[in-house]
Amino acid sequence: MTRKYLSLFIGVFLFLVLYRQSLSPGLYLALLFVGIVLTATVNYFSNYLRVTRLADLTFLLIPTLWILAAASTVAALGSAFWIMIAAAVFLLGFVRLQLDISPSSALSPMTEIQFFLSVTGIYLGVWAIDFYFSPGWWIIMLLIFALSYLFFRTALHFTSASSRQKSLYSLILAFVFVEIGWVMLFWPLHYFPTTLVFSGFFYIAWITAKLHFLKVLNRQKLIVHAVFILAMQALVLLTAVWLPQV
Repeated sequence: MTRKYLSLFIGVFLFLVLYRQSLSPGLYLALLFVGIVLTATVNYFSNYLRVTRLADLTFLLIPTLWILAAASTVAALGSAFWIMIAAAVFLLGFVRLQLDISPSSALSPMTEIQFFLSVTGIYLGVWAIDFYFSPGWWIIMLLIFALSYLFFRTALHFTSASSRQKSLYSLILAFVFVEIGWVMLFWPLHYFPTTLVFSGFFYIAWITAKLHFLKVLNRQKLIVHAVFILAMQALVLLTAVWLPQV
């Protein structure tokens, strides 16, 4: 019960931070950091008896990614109305996640959905940075590599794979996503459809690796997931407004 009320308090605190009106960037980032630390502290002391090794602390990353995704998404939105909607969705999802997250060997279906939304939200921030600020290509590639490795390593932690397999697969997939990101850097698209397509590739790679390590991967499951995502990506690309080449 204490965890529930503390999580609600932290969620409301972060909701107000996300829906900030006149906070300086430094104060905004500091308050987000405070929220992340408070969240990790509550989650650790609520589950410390089930933490038997350092790797078990990986579960603390799930709500952290949710917070970072919310901040990334809010930063990419320009309308106060949509910022409020995004902050409200974050609050509801945050409380739900806090009541469900634990160092268990598997994520619940709802937590997996929130994890994927977190990944999408953070990738949205990366592609928004490229769209608005046009930093050096190597900065975007470095961000994609580091984040992709973190995402895959976090997701694969909740499978039965060995630590070596988790790290090796995450490293290989991170390199693959750097290559995909390099190609998409040249697409004349707004960052939103770019993010949706990029996140679709992440979903396919994540689900394939997960099912493989769970030893339930087969052709039918692979085809179903791949066809669904490819259809969604095709729909996004066909309805997106392609930017004029300068």
